[in-house]
Amino acid sequence: MRFFKTFEVMLRGMNKGYDLPPHVAHAVRRETEGLKIHWVGRPDAALAFRWATLIWLFGIPWTVFTVTWEIMACAALFSNASDQMPSAMRTAFQIAFPLWGLPFVAVGFVMLAAPFWIARTARNQAHLVAGTRVYSIGAQPSGEVKVNSALISTIQRLERTEKPDGTGSLKLITGLSKDSDGDAVEITQDWVGIPDVRRVEGLIIDLQRAGT
Repeated sequence: MRFFKTFEVMLRGMNKGYDLPPHVAHAVRRETEGLKIHWVGRPDAALAFRWATLIWLFGIPWTVFTVTWEIMACAALFSNASDQMPSAMRTAFQIAFPLWGLPFVAVGFVMLAAPFWIARTARNQAHLVAGTRVYSIGAQPSGEVKVNSALISTIQRLERTEKPDGTGSLKLITGLSKDSDGDAVEITQDWVGIPDVRRVEGLIIDLQRAGT
């Protein structure tokens, strides 16, 4: 676990002051041109990485089991036992068993990569309150930008989770939609690992009141 601790410290150093990388800052400037920025913050990549290590820990036994299964399935192709089967059945098993295990092996490797991917996503993201809207902006060095925004007036509820040091998470619920089964699901923006989360919540509430 020393490796993960070292990596987390490195991420915290990169996040110090919540300075935005140039490509993220450029995306923020472009999206908010002409607007007053009330607040801008960057998710805590170290916190996101630490949460995702739970996925990583679960992924270890999963991957060991599925890779072992895949090796055994491939080894069965060359065993003498397969010669006792009719040729059509032998061919079906030879093709089906290794192919059946591949998706599970892929899921295992995805879980092992999850902490690094989630931390990378956090480093390339910014949350902000600008004008009359709230934004979650994700930008890649390649220039690709993903923007999720909502009018402050449409925020129906705020859910704040705060740590003793003042950092925390804020869930902004802006409405309801329906999933594929027809069940109601909340439309949200989830701001994870932001500094002084209570102040950000208060700012949004004040802007809502000022707009009424």
